[in-house]
Amino acid sequence: MLQSRATKLISDYLLASKLVSGLFLSGPLVSNPEDASSDIHLHVVVEASNYDFIYKLREKILESYYSILYLEEDPKTKILRCVYDNGVILYLYLIIEKEIKPLSGVKVIFDNANLLAKKILVENKNQEIAQIMNDFSFVLVKYYNYLRGDDLLHMLYQASKLAIILKRLLSFLAKDIKTIEETEKLKYIENDEKKYQQAIKYLDINQSLMAVKLMMSVFDRIINQMTIELAQMVNIDLYLFSKERIWKL
Repeated sequence: MLQSRATKLISDYLLASKLVSGLFLSGPLVSNPEDASSDIHLHVVVEASNYDFIYKLREKILESYYSILYLEEDPKTKILRCVYDNGVILYLYLIIEKEIKPLSGVKVIFDNANLLAKKILVENKNQEIAQIMNDFSFVLVKYYNYLRGDDLLHMLYQASKLAIILKRLLSFLAKDIKTIEETEKLKYIENDEKKYQQAIKYLDINQSLMAVKLMMSVFDRIINQMTIELAQMVNIDLYLFSKERIWKL
């Protein structure tokens, strides 16, 4: 396929220069490499000291595949769009190592010192944490609705689910504890966890409400420590909707 050949020849040219730290593909070709109609989105990761040199060399790099019909650079993003005489369209992204963000939905071609693998790992971890946090918010909405309807049985069931989800979240976060300060924060959160687990045992609306409020306090501290990347994946509005109403009770 033309896209595969273009990717290989350009990648080989770049790797021969020994100036790139990583190469990866994004876009439709990652999920469907046999799609002959898809454009190529090739990302080139370089050290800051090599950026200007590779930037000036981009046209020559692209010509390593085939003759170029048309070139166009986006003035804001500096992404270079290349249309070849044979109809292949390639977007070339040039990225400085320190500016690369967590990755998802990409195919790694070259990864010096596992740079891209680490970023992919961060992205996958963020997605897992965000899913758990969104589960907590969704169950909290259910808890609030049953609380308003004085449905004690279902309300207590949702409260117990909140405890399970939060414990899962704390266990997940504990794997990445690295500093003494962070360890102390986790101990503080775990002390709260014991309190709400004790409170959840009482078949009483007020005790259940106290336990859920304790859990929300723990959840608030986790939210306050989120990275920007993680925050973009978490539905904070859904959580705040229930939190504001529950705290008024």
